Amino acid sequence: MAGRNLKNHKMHNIMKNIAKYLGLLIIPLFILAVSSCDKDNYDPNPSEQHLTYVTNIKLVLGGVEIAGKMNENKKEIIFPKLPANTNLSAVSFKGDFPSGAKFENDTYDFTPDEGNASTKRTIAVVNSTRKREYFVTINLSVPPTGAGFLEAIRYNFSQSAVIYPGFMDVGDARAADIDLEHVLIVGRNNVPHLLALNELKQGIINPVHLDQTGVSGGTFARNAGRMQHGHIYICNLTTGFATSSFKVYHWDKSRPQDPPTVIADYLMSDVEGAAAGVRYGDFMSMDIDQDGNGYIFSKAGGSHATTLRIKVTNFTQTSEPTILAIPELGAWSTYNEVEGASGEYLYTGHQGGIRLMNLGGVQQYAMTTFGATHGGGARIVTFNQERYLITIDDQTGAGNLRVYNVTKGATIREALEIFDGGDAAAKAPLISQSLGGAIPAANNAVCVNWAKDGNNKLYILGAATTAGFVIFELNQASETDPFDSFETD
Repeated sequence: MAGRNLKNHKMHNIMKNIAKYLGLLIIPLFILAVSSCDKDNYDPNPSEQHLTYVTNIKLVLGGVEIAGKMNENKKEIIFPKLPANTNLSAVSFKGDFPSGAKFENDTYDFTPDEGNASTKRTIAVVNSTRKREYFVTINLSVPPTGAGFLEAIRYNFSQSAVIYPGFMDVGDARAADIDLEHVLIVGRNNVPHLLALNELKQGIINPVHLDQTGVSGGTFARNAGRMQHGHIYICNLTTGFATSSFKVYHWDKSRPQDPPTVIADYLMSDVEGAAAGVRYGDFMSMDIDQDGNGYIFSKAGGSHATTLRIKVTNFTQTSEPTILAIPELGAWSTYNEVEGASGEYLYTGHQGGIRLMNLGGVQQYAMTTFGATHGGGARIVTFNQERYLITIDDQTGAGNLRVYNVTKGATIREALEIFDGGDAAAKAPLISQSLGGAIPAANNAVCVNWAKDGNNKLYILGAATTAGFVIFELNQASETDPFDSFETD
């Protein structure tokens, strides 16, 4: 029995040694097999294996190659502007790729949405199962709309610079206007006068006074005024109901030295609906067309919710004095026709925000953006296919001339509604200029006016009692190409 156990023990050791030997033999064979498998799939350029990127990208249209710019970190690509009529329905691209890579598609549709001149979409570089996307922007060259606000030139005659002398006295300058040749200054004490715009732009003050022969009557014989198509109109401030007429004087702007003509002389007691003890002429709004047809408006003083409307024909004929019942917004309220929208007016004053009205004094819409002391003198002008709302903001403070974009909207009401409902960015002013003065609460006579030379040049004027005036000169917006300022890596 003992001999058999010894024999088994020897056999066990032999088998154990064989297993150990076989194990040592198998491990190198496995390593060799694995090494042989790796060698069969070896890529001599492992850094290029299945990589997805492109360099030296070009846009190809009709066989023409156009080099682009890339920012690999942001995965953005842009190309120079293309002609407006370029067909972008089948755009192809070329570039340099790592081994095996290519664009996912042969062509891409970059047709812009209607009304847009820019398309941004993704294209992809693929390699085996891997993909890398790039954001590609293609712009068409379309003449820009609107004014170039970033290049606006300012001529400042307000308290924020050196105030024009006529505005220093609260009892003097009450109105200012502008056309392509002159600025009109209307004061109670100083004689109304013209300042040549070209001279003002050079800092030259050379007033041309209007002849005052026959100008008399009222608490003040001259109080507010406008320039319209080469004609000058100045009104008085009435004194009483039955003793003082509302007068409007007319000058041919080319002959300011000639005596004026009285074109309106209405005793308020003779005008149906006028209230006793109410004065008119604290302010005068006036808009007439190039044929001299339109209306004059003058808000009743005190706290009387009426305004006087007078029809103007052929520049110098007035008729149909009418009292309109309208919301009470203060004696210095303005009633300005919306440029390009006959029969629609912006009505505002220091006691209320901006309201859209019709010719008969019926409110069409009340804006919510501007509060009781904001949006004074509001006007709307269209320039180079864009629409701008101009106001003197915060009338009882320093006074700020502000310009807003209200282009969106098929109608004026819709434009104002869209603006009211917009976010802070949409309501950000394109111009915000403090007049630097303290506009007195009891004399909120603020003026906003504009003049334009077609779509080539736009002037915007803002003025206020004791604050002075400022003018902005704007050209139409110039075309820029985002490609030029695009930052590469």
